[in-house]
Amino acid sequence: MRLDSSGLQVLSEEECFLLLSSVPIGRIVFTDRALPAVQPVNFCLDGRSIVIRAVTGSKLAAATRRAVVAFEADDFDAARAASR
Repeated sequence: MRLDSSGLQVLSEEECFLLLSSVPIGRIVFTDRALPAVQPVNFCLDGRSIVIRAVTGSKLAAATRRAVVAFEADDFDAARAASR
């Protein structure tokens, strides 16, 4: 196991895509009027590409067009969310 300088485990690209394929929801971080904005999104993988749907004209579509964004996903407890 490889660790970074903070002691966090460094995953291989293969491990990252395997974990991404196991969760249905992620968050995309983009800039909205010079401030960071975080939007939960459904996504799927198309090979090595993360695909999200954005409505034409939406803030998300406008903000992510030809821009650098961040994407992250983690585990999601669907049973717990459904019981709320």
